[in-house]
Amino acid sequence: RTWTEEITLEAHDQPAAARGYRKVADGQGEWAALALYSLAELEVSLSRADQALAVVAEYMRRFPRGASSEDAAWLRVEILRTTHKHEAARDAAADYLRRFPSGTYAKSARRLADAP
Repeated sequence: RTWTEEITLEAHDQPAAARGYRKVADGQGEWAALALYSLAELEVSLSRADQALAVVAEYMRRFPRGASSEDAAWLRVEILRTTHKHEAARDAAADYLRRFPSGTYAKSARRLADAP
């Protein structure tokens, strides 16, 4: 299947889309990075927080300077926050700020990192 077919498949058969993203993600380069990030988002949409966190961690390890690295770092924060892992979310927000001090989500990250 093509990348466009994988995205279309996501709307109709999410488990098959996840398998397709994983297959592409197991490769190298820009498409693998994009597929891995898309898989993380899909896992979130399926309410599979632990799997999403594992995929985000893989993305950050394999593609630390990838096109979606800032979004992956923030997605990690959001997953931890929405699953009520507050201390881990604060730590992830602080990590986000270290990596992206002027990033898109810096203001929100500061509020969360500084929260009691």
